[in-house]
Amino acid sequence: MPTFQYLAQTREGGRQSGLLEAGSADGLESALSARGLLLVTCEERKPLFRRRAPAEGRIGTAVLAEFFSELGVAQSAGVPLLTALDDVAAAREYPAALRDASASLSRSVRTGTTLAEGMRKLPRAFPSYFAALIEVGERTGRLDRVCDELYRHLRWRDSVAKLLLGASIYPAVVIAATLGLFCLIVGFVLPRLAPFLKSLDVQPPLPTRILIAFGARMNGPLPALAALVAGLALAALLLAWRYPRTRPWLDKRLLRLPVAGPIIVQLNASRLAHSLALMLATGIDLVTSLQLCEGLMGSSTLARLVVQARESVLRGDQLSAALGRSEQLPRLLLRAIAVGEKTGNQPEMLGRVADYYDRELPGKVQRIFASLYPVMVLILGSLILFMGLGILLPVYASATGVQR
Repeated sequence: MPTFQYLAQTREGGRQSGLLEAGSADGLESALSARGLLLVTCEERKPLFRRRAPAEGRIGTAVLAEFFSELGVAQSAGVPLLTALDDVAAAREYPAALRDASASLSRSVRTGTTLAEGMRKLPRAFPSYFAALIEVGERTGRLDRVCDELYRHLRWRDSVAKLLLGASIYPAVVIAATLGLFCLIVGFVLPRLAPFLKSLDVQPPLPTRILIAFGARMNGPLPALAALVAGLALAALLLAWRYPRTRPWLDKRLLRLPVAGPIIVQLNASRLAHSLALMLATGIDLVTSLQLCEGLMGSSTLARLVVQARESVLRGDQLSAALGRSEQLPRLLLRAIAVGEKTGNQPEMLGRVADYYDRELPGKVQRIFASLYPVMVLILGSLILFMGLGILLPVYASATGVQR
């Protein structure tokens, strides 16, 4: 229950302030009235660290997809909504966050509210556009279709996320293993080999001298200083990413990167096509759909572009013209929107573009990573060769010196 800081007036005309727990501002006013106090002002005090209830936590994309799939099947089969929600809440194969959220939705529906209103009370579990789509489904009696559309949309998002994760795991593991081997050789092997070479009065080869010098620097304050600088730089980057004034600047730089930039643009274009097609197909008007899409964009620069497009549409402009003022979105998406405006079948055209991105985006990501693999192997192979020479050459030199 939230805590309110209040300022109230007593019956004698004096002022009294304090803290009081209440369910809402109206409940606070009733509680103070029972004490003979008249509420003047109040403000909810939010603790600095609040333990979040399980139902308020985030739910994974794949889990949400399964939730809407089961809900859609239940609605198609004529199963009552409360029964479907209770079944999910009781199913132990689902994570606790989803079961708690489903139980919370069931309680909300039992009190007479709609499913969409219940989802709006859980914004971390169910984004705002979920509630908007569910509300349309409840109004039109097509809740099963909306749930099926949400299921397909969430499965697509989950597949793209897994594709990017899977493509980046192999390079990350190889780079981490190579760096670990480098630290092992420089920090452990060569420092123990150096006294042996010095006792033989043998001049170490150049690769060995470089590695030994580097290892000597690692035993000093340089590594700690480098780690401190890297940590401060990372912290500054994360703070700048969260700060509204610096986030657009970072997003613009990301979009200009040679490899990551095109992927980010195409991912956001695909997300925009998927979301707009889904919302327009379920009956949400264009302005509301654009407003909901603002929070779905992964780039603040592209989100700002959607905001400007919505404002232009409100002024009477076509969506294709509004989005076409910027050269950041792919031309294919803009052409499809323009054709949809002429034919009056916008959801179908956006759906076709979304299907195209579904096929093209995985192949593009794989081609980009495939082109990076040879460069990575060449660089890491050269580093491993250099470390191997740094160890084997002094061993060979020491054996030659002993024979002489």
